[in-house]
Amino acid sequence: IAAFFLCYKELVKQIEVTHQHWEWLGAALCRHAHAKSAPSVIKLIFAWIGLVEYDKGAVIITEGDRGDEMYAIYQGSVAVRRGDKAIATLGPGDLFGEVSLVAHVPRTATVSATGTCQVFRISRRALNAIEEHFPELMVAISRLARERVVLP
Repeated sequence: IAAFFLCYKELVKQIEVTHQHWEWLGAALCRHAHAKSAPSVIKLIFAWIGLVEYDKGAVIITEGDRGDEMYAIYQGSVAVRRGDKAIATLGPGDLFGEVSLVAHVPRTATVSATGTCQVFRISRRALNAIEEHFPELMVAISRLARERVVLP
């Protein structure tokens, strides 16, 4: 267990979130919701979001695990696999991990960093605030989750 923790610590680094990061996240979430501007929900969810960096090869989520957060890619890209099958490569602005939160099911895929990448980690609590204060975004996240569950 200690070796795993040390390995995990080397692969993940917490990054201080700046005003520029928040602006980017607000714009990215607006694009998903087809909204002109993000309501004050970004300020409401500040405490439940973090920006983390993963090294190449780091597994961010594992198929079958319980999911308590979703992610928005800030920089870099990730590979998505279901079983032994590659299903997608996602990049900046893309979301992943939402299926578990929306459908209340275990993770449906494994996602790993294809190189160094930075992602916003969005907790279930943040998603609850989004649902209450930015319903258009929640509709978009739910739609994305439904589309991904249907994919082979």
